[in-house]
Amino acid sequence: MNDLPPVRHRRSVFGVFTFICALVGGTLTQAAPPSGAGWDLTWNDEFNGTSMDTSKWNHWLAGPRRDAVNSPSAVAVADGKLTISTYTLGGTHYTGMIATHNTFLYTYGYIEARINYDSTPGMWSAFWMQSPTMGNPIGSPNSAGTEIDICEHRKVDGSGVNRDGNIGGVIHWDGYGAAHRSHGYDSGNLGLGTGYHIYGMEWTPTQQKFYINGILRWTINNNAANSPVSQRSEFIILSSEVENGGWSSAVPAGGYGTLATTTTKMEVDYVRVYRRAETVVNGDFEGKIGPFSAANQTSWSPTGGRAEPAAAKLAPTTSAGATVSQTVRGLLPDTGYTVTAWGNAGTTSPSLAIGANNHGNPEVSQTLTASSHVKATVPFTTGSTHRTASIFAKSNNSGSLAYADDFLLRRRHATVNNGQLENAESNAWNSVYGGAVVSGDSSYDGEYAWKIPASGSSAGVEQEIVGLTPSTAYRLSGWTTNGNSGLTFGVKNHGATQVTSTVPASSWTRASVNFTTGASNTTATAFAFRSSSAQTAYADSFFLYQPLAAPWISQDVSSSGLSGIAGRLGGKFVLQGGGANLGGSADQTHFLNQPVTGDATITARILGVDTAAYYSKAGVMIRESTAVGARSASIAWGPVNQLADFNCRTATNGTAVSSSTSRDIIDPPWLRLTRRGNVFTAYRSPDGTAWTRVGSPQTIA
Repeated sequence: MNDLPPVRHRRSVFGVFTFICALVGGTLTQAAPPSGAGWDLTWNDEFNGTSMDTSKWNHWLAGPRRDAVNSPSAVAVADGKLTISTYTLGGTHYTGMIATHNTFLYTYGYIEARINYDSTPGMWSAFWMQSPTMGNPIGSPNSAGTEIDICEHRKVDGSGVNRDGNIGGVIHWDGYGAAHRSHGYDSGNLGLGTGYHIYGMEWTPTQQKFYINGILRWTINNNAANSPVSQRSEFIILSSEVENGGWSSAVPAGGYGTLATTTTKMEVDYVRVYRRAETVVNGDFEGKIGPFSAANQTSWSPTGGRAEPAAAKLAPTTSAGATVSQTVRGLLPDTGYTVTAWGNAGTTSPSLAIGANNHGNPEVSQTLTASSHVKATVPFTTGSTHRTASIFAKSNNSGSLAYADDFLLRRRHATVNNGQLENAESNAWNSVYGGAVVSGDSSYDGEYAWKIPASGSSAGVEQEIVGLTPSTAYRLSGWTTNGNSGLTFGVKNHGATQVTSTVPASSWTRASVNFTTGASNTTATAFAFRSSSAQTAYADSFFLYQPLAAPWISQDVSSSGLSGIAGRLGGKFVLQGGGANLGGSADQTHFLNQPVTGDATITARILGVDTAAYYSKAGVMIRESTAVGARSASIAWGPVNQLADFNCRTATNGTAVSSSTSRDIIDPPWLRLTRRGNVFTAYRSPDGTAWTRVGSPQTIA
């Protein structure tokens, strides 16, 4: 499919390790961005083959259904898309449904599909999800699950009203009998009956948010009485159905034409499912065990929790033991992490191990023996190519009873964990006082920031930073707006006197604090607070780095007002993105650079990109100057769209053109850009050894 300009841009904030530029935007397919940072692609089908991938999909409910027959003949994959055709043969209507009921179920995350609906009266098509236990038991829609109709499209409704430009979204629960209930919305006429559009749904334990082409159209907040949010794993369905004279009006006289002639089709470019990267999902077990896996005698318990009632209950009856575990995705290779969790080992043969494995290095764990909740802290380091790890709690003693609760993962190297707040939670911030909350009221970038409300006492937030190097200079930066009453950023507990910077600002302004660790100090506490009786203040986009050394320069190539910053952390570069786009006639990016004359080759390994925005990406670039419309060549990669894009502007202030790879670069690649005379060539590599050219060489005078 051809790439199109994105629907909207949000500034990116990275923990990205590269040499040249950090940016957002570019010429990418329109998409509905998941809100917040840190998404990792968990499952997808790009439909690039010549037949349906049966490792991902199976035909669902084959045979007669309503006024048609669901038949595999109606489903085809070709030319980079899946097509479900509705056709008529011998007076019988045929259509199709496919689902992941045998292959893939999930809870919580973000799902989207790019779909072209060509509907005809009497039928409708849909992109939806289904719980295998919907309505069982009645009255418990959270645990039983729901039907989640992300989008349903029909040409006309049962009253003959044209609905071609609309889609509907609906939640169904408590089965399909007398107890059935539902709640939904209609998008209004958005022209959705013509061309491809992207439909997405973000799913958390408390909320479901529905997007069309990047615009939030409907939100439900968990209320079992009138808008329940499913708490169980569900499967994905793509379908078309026929009901003559019903919800979608009457079938045309003569039907829909043969399979070869019908124009009544649902075409799907891709389906993608994302989960939070570097995040333990449902670590507090509130309401369910999933997406943790429970092995042997492990179950969800409404009692036994640490701060809240619920927990994972481990009650082994054999020597095989009981285990609860979860695979965490989107980790950085060669990077230290710490998993923490609370465990109650019980009083009978007390022994509860909490740890991590499957991360490229030997399993590590800490054994708890206390009969009350105590905290386990387990550090581990990912292997050179590993981007996942399994975190677990295990009780090996038959007859014992143990509980595990409040799992949390954070990077162990020098960084402000959850510094952009884009998971809308306070994870990793170990001290929050005076009423401070993560809020969507105002933010420098993305959607969330710390809100430190006005009150008679001081208020603020703190986080311990680990993995620092002794006797080393660092700089902490953050952004604030506070009505000119002043917000103080600072660092303490680092082996030297506390250092602070107070910034009074009525608009978003950067604060910076320089500090040097003591001779034996590897940790520090970063904080932001406002004094008593001051106005409400906001803090966002915390970033830690070491100052650059010559000849490197960090600067914006931007007129957007959203500025970035760059530095080092040990032997790696880190950049906090700026601007909104790379391409068109004016670039908006942050640029870490040094001058070069004549022929040159620049090569960089990207270790990771924190996706504070859907189009976050990073790469290498050679440009004539730092003017926004300068002639330039670049190659960049992003973790969500998963393609390498070779972008060139051949004339000053001219429109840039690009060549992109397929969307199959899941892990951060090595990137290379060469200049030989006036010819620029881009490459990408999975390992820094085997290189593949991206696009064709471009001549730029």
